[in-house]
Amino acid sequence: MKRTVIIISLGLIGAAALCWVSFGFNKRDKLVPYTIVLKATDYDQRGIGHEAFSEVKYVSAHGNWRSVKSFRSGLALEQYARVGHGIFTVDNKQKKMYFESPYNPASTPQSLTNRNYVRSEIVGGIRTNVLRSGTGDNYAETFLAPELNDDVIKTVLKSPAGTRVIEPVTITRGEPVRGAFQHNEYEIDMTRDKRNLIVRH
Repeated sequence: MKRTVIIISLGLIGAAALCWVSFGFNKRDKLVPYTIVLKATDYDQRGIGHEAFSEVKYVSAHGNWRSVKSFRSGLALEQYARVGHGIFTVDNKQKKMYFESPYNPASTPQSLTNRNYVRSEIVGGIRTNVLRSGTGDNYAETFLAPELNDDVIKTVLKSPAGTRVIEPVTITRGEPVRGAFQHNEYEIDMTRDKRNLIVRH
């Protein structure tokens, strides 16, 4: 797919991945720690697919997480979340960290009662609740796992141009390996335009 499609899709992915944060949770218990490796595949209208990117995401029991996406072009997207501070994109080229959104997770699953809930489905042996937004052949489905903090472990993005499927390759429970949350510390920029996310890496 063209670069413009990738940029738009990333925006949808980010919105889908963050949708559970906006449910208004107040409980602040420890979360379930795990490491997930995902792959994203783009399918054209003929159903022919090619890998778009791979991702590894580390989640701690305290709620902090770090994610690194690696694209076929060699580009990389590094993000991290720190409870009470927010979600940030790390730009090692510009030596800045860009604020994306507030971040205050909690451990009480509510995806089953969300108004966008459409069905339950097993993904990688884990039960998920599927939320769907959009209509017709232009929609997004996010698969949230209640036993993994109601986090998104699969995403399907459908458009007239094709379909992107982001699905888990492996999920390993337990605290991530030592050093998994380390990243370069830079000046924080609060004004960044997210539409330039890929172009600037």
